[in-house]
Amino acid sequence: MSKLVQLQSCCVLVAAAAATNSQAGYTNGYAHFGAQSDTIQILGNTIFNSGAFTYEMQIRLAPGAPIGQVISEQRDTYEDKTLRLGADGTYTASGSASHPLGHNQGQLNNVPTEQWFHLAYVYDGTYAKLYVNGALSASHVTTGVYGDHSGSWMSIGMFRYGAGWGATPAYSSFLGDLDWIHVSAGAKYTSDFVAPEESQISADSSTQLLLKFNEAAGTSVLYDESASHFVCNLGVAVSPGVIATSPTLGNVVPGPAASGMLVLCGLLRRRRRS
Repeated sequence: MSKLVQLQSCCVLVAAAAATNSQAGYTNGYAHFGAQSDTIQILGNTIFNSGAFTYEMQIRLAPGAPIGQVISEQRDTYEDKTLRLGADGTYTASGSASHPLGHNQGQLNNVPTEQWFHLAYVYDGTYAKLYVNGALSASHVTTGVYGDHSGSWMSIGMFRYGAGWGATPAYSSFLGDLDWIHVSAGAKYTSDFVAPEESQISADSSTQLLLKFNEAAGTSVLYDESASHFVCNLGVAVSPGVIATSPTLGNVVPGPAASGMLVLCGLLRRRRRS
């Protein structure tokens, strides 16, 4: 067998290994929110028993994107857990709109645009904290009612308030991408930390919702890896009367397998030339 055939065969084998590793999580999918009407309706409500919670995700913001809804959960004005974010770092992190200290807003000064970063919104019972790539970026003393109810409404992206009250205009979705999103009961982080990768995120006893967006393009219902197995409908508004569109699935984030294939083939080519 010639060296050229050996090289080609090796690259084919590495490519096959990369494809296999891709299925094992070395590459992963993400949801693209390209329209302000993009939304995911979650049929169910997370339970925090009026206590601490953690929203965390791997997110990428489109350049110049205005502030928009990332994740929201609401029951009348008794509960209003929501996170809104813009490309310039402007944010709103709510715990309860019915209380003066339940609604915090400000500016995160280390939010990258067009780059993936880890974002965590943590409420520990006293403080609402926002971490960017594991580093504390904002902290507020907050209070309010965080209890849940069977009438809670929840979504990722565009959200329309109005459960039990007069319906409001829709609040626009953020613009960008979500690699994964994890909702947990309890304050998962209490100080700076090393941001986890998707391969390190799995459902445990505190997990309330876990979406990884690895479904194929055209999928209409996402798989929730939490024990609740919530039905998560793409392109369906939580409240009727507004136009809802679907985030795009089937996008792939290149991972170590693909990179390793290119490096190995490159080394083999250089060896052959020498």
